[in-house]
Amino acid sequence: MKHEFLSDEWLTAVTGLRAGFPEVEIPEQVRQLAVNFEITDCRWGVRRLHLDGTVDLRLGALAQPRTVVTMTYAAARDLFVNADIAAALEAFMVGDMDVEGEIAPLVEMQQTVAVLTANQAAFHDQIVALTAEPGHDAAL
Repeated sequence: MKHEFLSDEWLTAVTGLRAGFPEVEIPEQVRQLAVNFEITDCRWGVRRLHLDGTVDLRLGALAQPRTVVTMTYAAARDLFVNADIAAALEAFMVGDMDVEGEIAPLVEMQQTVAVLTANQAAFHDQIVALTAEPGHDAAL
């Protein structure tokens, strides 16, 4: 079943995928992340998520993040679903993404995403498979 990107159902489904991929390596750069994400133009309003040492996006904000990334829904989709680093960098350059705090951990994470292991690629493929195309609001 496909779910709208960043919906509660999507977040639950993505978190549930981790149980099926216990062998997915979590790079050291990711284990050291403490990042809040604010997605500004979701149909729910601003969507606040965070990463805190795992590959699981979680609802809510960390009390003391090292980094805060504010971005549009499209930029977030390019980053989290499409794993399109070039599109994310373009979003940053045109102002669709803003980074406050430490940027170095994000740059290091970007370098690990550029070269996925077989297990990481399989996990990512499952995320793509459960994500509805833009404009599809209901579960498919």
